[in-house]
Amino acid sequence: MGIESTVLSLVDVVPTIVRPGAVTIADIPAVLGREPAVRATFIDHTTTDTACISPGNLARHYSPTTPVHFIDEIDPSNLPALYAIIRFSRSAAPRRELRPVHEIVLSERGDLEEVASGLFAALRDLDQLGLGAILVERCEERDIGIAIMDRLRRATTSIKSAS
Repeated sequence: MGIESTVLSLVDVVPTIVRPGAVTIADIPAVLGREPAVRATFIDHTTTDTACISPGNLARHYSPTTPVHFIDEIDPSNLPALYAIIRFSRSAAPRRELRPVHEIVLSERGDLEEVASGLFAALRDLDQLGLGAILVERCEERDIGIAIMDRLRRATTSIKSAS
């Protein structure tokens, strides 16, 4: 089970991605059989004043019960005793002061296709452990990284909204 499918609206002249997924923005022209000049634009439906025209576009969707935070947004002194980290590769070690009780590496070499494939299973598995928090890395927002970050933003608990 990985990142869900891309949802594409063809209602307007310009195709519009309403939910990014495994078919990336760069793939759309090839999928539609049109010239590369056709540009797809991702519309973020996370605000309450925008109609949700696709499943999976609510601001808090794909959210485990356990609070999820991006590693770069947390203050280690405020972490619960039991927390886990989801890493996208082994190449970059997490901050030294972080000592999780569980760590999941989704791809040995940082392949975002592998990350996308295992992300929800990792969140679901860690959510069952009764942890105080799940920390997750970020990735570059290009190709499938757009869909990964979209799902993670919907799953994370913002530090600002949690306080």
